[in-house]
Amino acid sequence: HLTVKIRYLLEDDSITEFTEQNCRSAYEVFSSSDTQKKEECCEMEHRRWMRFQQMYNWTFSPERDDLMRRHPMMLPYNELSDEEKENNAYAWEMLAGVADRSAV
Repeated sequence: HLTVKIRYLLEDDSITEFTEQNCRSAYEVFSSSDTQKKEECCEMEHRRWMRFQQMYNWTFSPERDDLMRRHPMMLPYNELSDEEKENNAYAWEMLAGVADRSAV
């Protein structure tokens, strides 16, 4: 999913390599984006996460239950709390971490 994020942020569907430079460039775009763009990115990430969970038969429950595959964040993005919405930003912040680790 990080390659898709890079392509989206850099507006370049031809990117096929996951490099330090394209991670860093994509993160710079994300971090300098306005609030609305960041919110769109977070909503996009939540939809991606939900589709992945649904493929493995996870459903909504107010309480998380790994054995029964139930999770409290299996809700539309606009129904999440502000704190839960913020969790989705971490997937975009990972781009900076990957770029920094590549430099080591």
